[in-house]
Amino acid sequence: MDESFFDENTHLFDYIYKSYRIKLFEFNDFFIVYS
Repeated sequence: MDESFFDENTHLFDYIYKSYRIKLFEFNDFFIVYS
């Protein structure tokens, strides 16, 4: 397996995971405030 390829995918996954978690937390706050 090519190392640079793996590295790029790792960064991509990290980015997606972080943005997903941020969205999840924002939704959570919204839900708590308005429920």
